[in-house]
Amino acid sequence: MSGKFNHADLDEPGLRGSLCGFRPHNNVVIVLLGRILQLSCAVDAFTHLVEGYLNTNANILSDTLAEKGLVLFGESLKFLQVEDCNIEVREKLLLASTIAGMVISQTGTSLPHAMGYALTYDKGLPHGTANAVLYPGYLKCFKKTAKLN
Repeated sequence: MSGKFNHADLDEPGLRGSLCGFRPHNNVVIVLLGRILQLSCAVDAFTHLVEGYLNTNANILSDTLAEKGLVLFGESLKFLQVEDCNIEVREKLLLASTIAGMVISQTGTSLPHAMGYALTYDKGLPHGTANAVLYPGYLKCFKKTAKLN
């Protein structure tokens, strides 16, 4: 769930738009989501951060925010991998997600988000998962690698 509060935040088939209006800092929402959807939302926030950071519209403010969001996501990653998302970890992820929304409100998203919708709507993949499937190819396209290192 990103801070932009649009239908893309929960594009799980059958849930589209059903959680619009909830604030991303509302931990109750994340606790109620199933594990797969929690992971998908976390990955979606990560892709917002990366796409905003690498975007041609990026600026010093969006980069600073993206870097902070990526640090928060990184601190949470080991807990996501072992299914140990306690409240503190969820709060970090929600803060990273909120920051990600702030980033993409300035920069927009990129190709993986547009392409990911086809996988979500046509194949039923959760939105964040669909984006993640496309990321290895997306990251290989960059000629300027300074921000990737």
